[in-house]
Formats: sequence, structure tokens, C-alpha cells
Amino acid sequence: MISYYTGIAINAIRAIRKWVPEISEKTCFVDATAGIGIVPLLMEDKVVPIFGSAVIPLIAPTLGERYFGRKELKPFKMVFLMEKDRQRRNILRKIIDEVSERLRNINMPVSHIEYYDDFNSYINRILMKYRNECNYWLVVIDPTGAEIEWNAMETLLNAREKYKVIVDVMFNFMCGSLRRQKGEACSKKHIFDEFFGDEGWRKCCNEEEFGECLHNYYVDKVKSLNYEVYGSSIWKMGNPWHYHFDLIVYKRKEKEKPHPWVQPYNTVSKYIDKLGEEGLYQMLRHQLLTNKDNDKDKSLPGCPAKK
Repeated sequence: MISYYTGIAINAIRAIRKWVPEISEKTCFVDATAGIGIVPLLMEDKVVPIFGSAVIPLIAPTLGERYFGRKELKPFKMVFLMEKDRQRRNILRKIIDEVSERLRNINMPVSHIEYYDDFNSYINRILMKYRNECNYWLVVIDPTGAEIEWNAMETLLNAREKYKVIVDVMFNFMCGSLRRQKGEACSKKHIFDEFFGDEGWRKCCNEEEFGECLHNYYVDKVKSLNYEVYGSSIWKMGNPWHYHFDLIVYKRKEKEKPHPWVQPYNTVSKYIDKLGEEGLYQMLRHQLLTNKDNDKDKSLPGCPAKK
């Protein structure tokens, strides 16, 4: 999903470039929870390694754009990868180095890459240090739970006004993971206080749909900073496990044109909402969304034709 939506973002950047010409030279990518760069996916009886979010900013603007016929390739100027665990960060470096080398071997441009150990600690100084190097920030936040503190999230979103830059965020809100912590969280001081930035989330302790209530509360906090939130949801069949994949973009004025993200994001999200977990597996097998040769349904680029 991050890969496909990053592709949409790249095209949104092309649209934004019409009124901010210099943006194409100053686009930067942040992965707040990079991991090791590879995700083991259980498909039937096999564990299949697939590229994680940390690799996507290297291949989507280069190999991905070339696949869809783009002649002019515009890689992200800088890529910031954050992983708190030192051992995992060392593995990440090796994987990124190998991917970068292979890209260079086929004459693909490669971004400048920097590594940091914690989004919460470093996002403020990164935004401040590179405010003149990056005027468009695409940020992926894909936590396993509640490790991203609200203070850091607020700092990121406020960069729009503070540094006069564009900030778009893809946030994977793990309702299922947070829901499992309800008993512990509601009975004592909890990491949720830092994740939400206050204790207002505790009103959800009385709600049956605890995870959904938490998500709604978080979305309202984001909106209070003058952002809009567009979401898609993935549910596991027969199981309350689920997550929301939210696109966070700055709220535009009433007379302004819609953000170039919104229409393609909503189109894809409506499709993904219907897929469920099994449909996502099929997408990863390149049977959906990436099958360019069989693309007959122009309403959703990359999807097989309706029968």
C-alpha cells in the first residue's frame, strides 16, 4: 500500500510543481519507523520477503516511474530513515546500500540517504536543519503500536507554517494493536498519554469499539492543526484485527483547487476497502493494481478490467 500510494504522491508532486516549480528539486522522504527494509510476508505455506517502506523511496521514483513510461526521473533529493534499534538499523544500512548499488549499476539516480535512531528525538532538528533543502516532505509513519509521540507529530505538521514547506503524511494507525492494550492502558499511566499528547483518549475506555474511538480521537487532533485526513481501512475476515491507512494533507482554502492527492487516493482507497486481507495478498503477488499489461479499466490505473 505504501508503495502504491507513494506512486500517487510522485504524480501529485508533478501537479504541485505547476505552481511551485522548484519543488521537483527539493522533495524529501521520511520513514519514521523504517525497520530493516525487508518485510517477511506469510503467503500460504511460504515466507516471502518483500521490500519494506524504507526501500520504496529509492525505487518508486526511479524503477517505478520508468516502468510506467516516464522519461524524466526525479528521485527524492534526500531520504531520512529512522530505526531505534541499533542492530536493525545496521541491517537496514546493508540492505539500502545493496539496493542503491544495484540502482547505480542500471544507471538509475539514487537519493542522498541519512539514518537516525528515533523519530521522536530527531524530527525537529531535521526539519530545522534541512528547511532550505526540502520544500516538500513526504512522511511515512507505520508504527507497530503507539511509539510515535504526539509532540513529534505536532512538530512535523506545524512545519507547514513554521518553515513554509509542504508536509504530506501517510499514517498507518494500528487499531487492532492499540485495542489489545485496552485493559492495561485504561487501568494506569500508559504510553498512550504520549502517543495522543494528553489523557483525552481515556474517554474511549467506556466505548465498546475502543480502537475505532482512539482512531477518531487521533484524527480530530490532526484536523485541529488545519489538516485534512483521508482514510482507507483493512479488516481481517472473521477477526476484529484491522488498521486504518490515513493520508494527512494540509487543509486547503475553500476557493483553492483540491489537493492533487485527493481524487486518486480516494479512488484507490475505495477499491482497497473492499479487498480485505486476502485481496492485499493478491495485490502483492502482482495480480492486482500493478498489472500494467492487463490494464483495461482506466478508472483505476493498474487494476484488471471489470468483467
